[in-house]
Amino acid sequence: MDKHKENIQLFCKEQSVLVGSTIVSCLITYYTGTITLGLILLISLVAVVSVKSKSTSGNSSTFTETKKTTTPDQVINKGKIGAKLTSSVSNVISTPPQSPVKVLPPIPSPNKPTPPPVPSRSTPSTPISKANVTSTENAVNSLPSTPISQPILRPSKSAPTSPAASSSSPDSNKTIKKKGFPTFRGMIDAVKNITTSDSQKRKNIADEILQTERVYVGKLKVIVEVYLAPLKAALDTSHPPLTSDQIQTIFGEIVTIYNYNSHFLTRLEERMKQQASSIVFGDIFISIIDFLKTYSVYINNYTKSLKTLENVRKSSTIDQLFLQYGTNPACDSLDLNSLLIMPVQRIPRYILLLTEIIKNTDKESQDYANLNKALSKMKDLATEMNENRREAELLNSMYDIQLRLDGFKEKYGDFLLPHRRIILDNEFSEKTIKVQGNTTSGNSQRRYILCNDILLRTKPSGKKIQVKEVIDVDNIIFKDDTTLTFLTSSVSPDILSLQSDDDNSEQIENKWRETIQNQQKVNKENKTSFSVKRESLHV
Repeated sequence: MDKHKENIQLFCKEQSVLVGSTIVSCLITYYTGTITLGLILLISLVAVVSVKSKSTSGNSSTFTETKKTTTPDQVINKGKIGAKLTSSVSNVISTPPQSPVKVLPPIPSPNKPTPPPVPSRSTPSTPISKANVTSTENAVNSLPSTPISQPILRPSKSAPTSPAASSSSPDSNKTIKKKGFPTFRGMIDAVKNITTSDSQKRKNIADEILQTERVYVGKLKVIVEVYLAPLKAALDTSHPPLTSDQIQTIFGEIVTIYNYNSHFLTRLEERMKQQASSIVFGDIFISIIDFLKTYSVYINNYTKSLKTLENVRKSSTIDQLFLQYGTNPACDSLDLNSLLIMPVQRIPRYILLLTEIIKNTDKESQDYANLNKALSKMKDLATEMNENRREAELLNSMYDIQLRLDGFKEKYGDFLLPHRRIILDNEFSEKTIKVQGNTTSGNSQRRYILCNDILLRTKPSGKKIQVKEVIDVDNIIFKDDTTLTFLTSSVSPDILSLQSDDDNSEQIENKWRETIQNQQKVNKENKTSFSVKRESLHV
């Protein structure tokens, strides 16, 4: 019979929770208009599971105590028990969802008087400040509030209480039941956290974009005003520290970049004055993509800029001058090299920030489409800059080699040609094997420069590079597939054996052999394609 009572009470509690959750869902849908039915049903399900798990543990202990304290005198007929149960169920069903469900007290013994009920204490609801809540919360505040929990009253040690009285205390039972009940305030707060988390994250990322842009533009201003302006002003003196060409090489397009990003910062600051939910950035980033192409010129010149700066600072006078510029508080203890690299790093930083803000932008909004378009253009620009930078570095390297080559132009003409590109450049220990005389020379230090059409065999001599031999890449014949040993041509019987002195010598030698073989295939395909096109023109 006790188990039957427990099942009925549990069923009533579940029904009460479902009815309460339904009322809450109607209120939230009416006042907010943005909460989906699926979210409310999920919250209701969680509440039911919570009540079921907690109430089961509470009921089991209550009925266990009741069973232990029941005497034979307390047994009554089934008719009276049925009447009691029917009356209790009716009271539970008619109770509002906010009110705690009462547990049926054990039937008192006719021989023992019923102890008086323990007086209960209620905790008043804490008032909520209207300045810190939304309109949705204000609507809910108009409803009658119910204390979330009641304190558990324990019997005093000086006044022992009978088991029947302790098990039937309405306050203790009330406390056990009310722990599992969700409140209007808790459900509204949960909904509020879900709906506002994305917008808050987006606001934080927007703040980061603005703050990093302010710092970046501030450092560009330092380069222009602390370093560049005094050096340009010194050109009008009789002994300027740097020439006009040196200044242009070191600083490049830094003034143009500073002007563009100052304008971009102003537009960002204007947008940030709007409400967090209405801030849009996509159109601003799209508008500056074309201006950011100036970065490509700066990045292509960056390597040459650092080399020039390194050379001019070899003079102690100029080095002291730059150190003096660096003591300016606006530099934040950053030297010129640390400042000049910032434009190189800025485009990848834009890509990261755009990626993060897209993750927290509504996919249905227009700004989402604009942000994705800006991100795609920014990635294309970064790829183009990287390719241009590598191309510029190769051209600078070829130009530097041409200036240092000794004995090339007299025999072979210009080293710099439109189709020629440097692929590899390493030093090797070289052995030359004379097949006809069956002699082998000792190890000699040689620098090999591989281009797409020729292989330069040179000897370092101070700043100069002495040309020993120019080998056609297509005429190289490898002796085997394991070493870097090859014939320089099908006519010459000499064999060159190269060995790297680096720790990863085997990797370097394999890379050289594979690169030469691949380039031979590419050259052969190009010649075949050119021959076919030439024949088609004659036809």
